[in-house]
Amino acid sequence: MNDFELFMYEGPTKRCSRCHEDLPLEAFGVDRERKDGKNMYCKPCICIKARSRKRKKPKRKPMTLSRLSPRTAIITAVRNGFGDRRDIQQITGIHWEELCDLIAELSLDEGILKFNRVTRKFEAAA
Repeated sequence: MNDFELFMYEGPTKRCSRCHEDLPLEAFGVDRERKDGKNMYCKPCICIKARSRKRKKPKRKPMTLSRLSPRTAIITAVRNGFGDRRDIQQITGIHWEELCDLIAELSLDEGILKFNRVTRKFEAAA
C-alpha cells in the first residue's frame, strides 16, 4: 500500500508498536493469544526484526574431538547433543566401519549409549 492509498484508507487501523505508524489490520499477522487477534508489530517490522536476530546469532564452534580416544570422542559427541551417526562421524572424524563397531560396543556391551527409537538418535545412558 503506497502513501496515498494509506491516506485514503478508511477501514479499521492499528498502531505498530515498533514503527509507531497507524496501518490497516491487513498489515499485521495473526496472533491468537492477543485480544484483537493481531500481532503487535506490522509485517515489515517483523521481517526487519527477524533479519537482525539472524545476523546476531553466534555461529556454533566446531568441536575438536580428534585429540581424544575414539570411544571418548563418541561419548562426548553424544553428550553434547549429536546423536545421529552421520553427525558423530563428521565431528569425530572416525571412519564409518570403526564408528559403527564402537557404537555397537558402547551401546550393546557396556550400556553407555542407548538408541532412542522415537527420535532415531543415540543418547547417553543415565
